Amino acid sequence: MNANTSLGFRLAPIAAALLAAFGPVHAAEGDLKSKITPDSSIEVGGGYVDSDNGNFGKYNGLNEKGGQLLLDGDIKTRDDLSGTWTRFRARNLGLESRDLRWDHNRQGNWGYYFEYNEIPRFESLTVTTPVTGIGTSNLTCVGAPAVGCPGAVSVPVDIESKRHRYSLGFDKMFTSKWGFNVDFRNEEKKGERIFGMGGPSNFSFTPEPLDSTIRLLEATTRFTDTKFQIVGGYYGTQYRNELRTLTHTYGAAGNDGTLILNPLVLPPDNQSHQLYVTGGYSFNPTTRGTFKAAYTQATQNDAFVEPTINGRTDLGGKIETTLLQAGISARPMPKLSITGNLRYEDRDDKTPITQYFVGTGTTLGFNEPRSFKNGYGKLEGSYALPQGFRVIGALEYDKKERNTYQFRSVSHRDDTEEISYRAELRRAMSETVTGGLAYTYSDRDGSSYYQNITTTGTISTFTPTPLHYVDRQRDKVRLSLNWMPVTPLSVQFYIDNIYDDYKGTDTNTGLPLGPRKGEQQVYAIDAAYQFSRDWQATAWYNFNEYRYEQLLPGYSDRSESKADSFGVGFRGKPTSRVEVGADYSYSDIQDDWTQALIPGSGFPAIQQLPVTTTRLTRLKLFGKYNLDRNSGLRLDYIYDRYSTDDQTWTGWVPGTPGGSYWDGTVISEPSPQTVHFVGVRYFYSFR
Repeated sequence: MNANTSLGFRLAPIAAALLAAFGPVHAAEGDLKSKITPDSSIEVGGGYVDSDNGNFGKYNGLNEKGGQLLLDGDIKTRDDLSGTWTRFRARNLGLESRDLRWDHNRQGNWGYYFEYNEIPRFESLTVTTPVTGIGTSNLTCVGAPAVGCPGAVSVPVDIESKRHRYSLGFDKMFTSKWGFNVDFRNEEKKGERIFGMGGPSNFSFTPEPLDSTIRLLEATTRFTDTKFQIVGGYYGTQYRNELRTLTHTYGAAGNDGTLILNPLVLPPDNQSHQLYVTGGYSFNPTTRGTFKAAYTQATQNDAFVEPTINGRTDLGGKIETTLLQAGISARPMPKLSITGNLRYEDRDDKTPITQYFVGTGTTLGFNEPRSFKNGYGKLEGSYALPQGFRVIGALEYDKKERNTYQFRSVSHRDDTEEISYRAELRRAMSETVTGGLAYTYSDRDGSSYYQNITTTGTISTFTPTPLHYVDRQRDKVRLSLNWMPVTPLSVQFYIDNIYDDYKGTDTNTGLPLGPRKGEQQVYAIDAAYQFSRDWQATAWYNFNEYRYEQLLPGYSDRSESKADSFGVGFRGKPTSRVEVGADYSYSDIQDDWTQALIPGSGFPAIQQLPVTTTRLTRLKLFGKYNLDRNSGLRLDYIYDRYSTDDQTWTGWVPGTPGGSYWDGTVISEPSPQTVHFVGVRYFYSFR
């Protein structure tokens, strides 16, 4: 056996978790030799966070002031005679977002892997509460376990959770055409998350305990030849919650003095099973068809925690879903290309309909299964014209059908239909400039609306149609441009404008009510410049604005969100031993909600919400110095500043109406949050 074993460095950022938040800093590019001869790496160092924070370390474990171990490794071996690879990868071993993976495979024959991940989540909001027992299924108050927690003392608490994920898989090629694959994942989640219950006058803080397991299993067999490819498989899911209820001693009491909504029922166990087949066939070099069919059965039969008036011990929930899909792409002439797709989904809710309580108003106490059907089709053609022009036309049709219940508090219609037409013109205006202009028109309508009606036959008043049901006409225009005036410079630019005209009405009177208008504008530009083989720079800018208007009973409502973001970056090698880089980004987001009283409506005036501004600034610097051919040092610095004046989390005052939970819990968000991170690491590699 002639095995190549090496420890070679592959540049990585400070931690994979930082990558998720801030993007890649630097990565070494492999070449053909590195694909044949394995390169491996070890990295060890330390990092320091200068302050506690809620956003910077929310998912990576860098949420507290102090030092952290930075340890990564990537070990590979390859047997040249058999083509067998072995790889062990470890990342973020010193952080709470660590992951490990083992791979062992023989090219074109077999392979298996095992992977372990830890995925933390630290609540970014600050919680001060008298509630104890957080993270368990029994909640009470410090020193005052009575309704409303009178006289209880509040203390700061940490709300956090962590997922431990174990994955393994196996792949086998039986012949050059037949293969088999199986993957399994077991994910355990423990901790707690913010939750509350009650009404406006008695809203209580009842953090939900987390102790659940999700399991996923997928097994497939496949066949592949030059014309025909097919995959058949099974996909199953299972959710198990170890905690069935959440009890409390301090929530609101009913007329008989007992606590209401006690216990609270936690998410029940459920499972699903799917069988599917997907594939494609090449009829000739210019025509190919694809297909997919799937059948899924999802069930929820976890036992009820309390007796029901109908004698049932579980819901018996069952949903059966059938999916059929087909597509074709063809080039009947050298200048003409055509694609078509059809998709049909039937989600049949077969949960038994039973009365669970004696209801009034808009319900008699029966559960309400929801079935759904969706038919979708798309046809698109593209034709090359003289002088570098290409014209594209597309037609889309989307129909949704839903069931309803005899008594309603929200307007309903059985089905909606939307048809869209798109026309696009593209052109290569020169060797350095290409551009395109597209226009899409969509029209959505549907069946007649049902009036909202109570169990006594009373017709509800002020019943606007929900946003996704309402008739709508949409106009969308996109302009795109790619420009490369010289080899080192490339620029991409596009503009999107979307205008929505809604026809929301009061389903009783036919007068305008509900959604009226929507509008969105997006402008984006990206540029990259290569000064030399060793120096590159990038820059980008993005603007996004969304406006939505609706009529409410007695009021006109307008919401608007604007986001301005830009960034610059560079990479360079001042000398053969030194590499440097920097990335800077800034985002400014403003959210505005305005409600105006309609004169003569008879409704009371309301207090306006202030404009909310959120800003995020990030600066990343790195420098790498090669001590020799196989080793070196890397220095990273990150500056992160987050600020917001969101009224949702400002102005909370314990014991005041709307200023805290009924039990005295206060939730706030520190602002601004400024974090400095410094990391130093040593890397070593050889092949």
